[in-house]
Amino acid sequence: ASCLLSWSGDSILYACLTDAMIAAYPSAGIADLTAARIGRISRESLSELARKAGMDGLVLVGKSFVGLGGGSGGTGLSTGMLGESFEAVLGAVAASGGMEAVRESYFRMAPLPGKLRDLMAETMRSSTFKG
Repeated sequence: ASCLLSWSGDSILYACLTDAMIAAYPSAGIADLTAARIGRISRESLSELARKAGMDGLVLVGKSFVGLGGGSGGTGLSTGMLGESFEAVLGAVAASGGMEAVRESYFRMAPLPGKLRDLMAETMRSSTFKG
């Protein structure tokens, strides 16, 4: 069930970001919008938001994951696991409140900057962007 919620949350976040970025940056090129969106939906970016929300202390993992070095504070949660958990929460938000609830929740935590160049600077600081 959590995999389906994660998949749903990922898909809905992708759509919400696409819609918001087109509205916020109507004259931007597709390449810049795509690169910026990649930075926003990366596991690293989503795991940062999960930590900001305190999820790293709430997600339970099996004993085999604890102490593997991937998590913060000995939780055993890797960046990928925490990012995927954040997507699952977004999927649950969508299931209970719809796409608008996801949009409100996400952008309250991670508002888009007023200028695309500021969003691109965020993306370039992301460790996953290789473009």
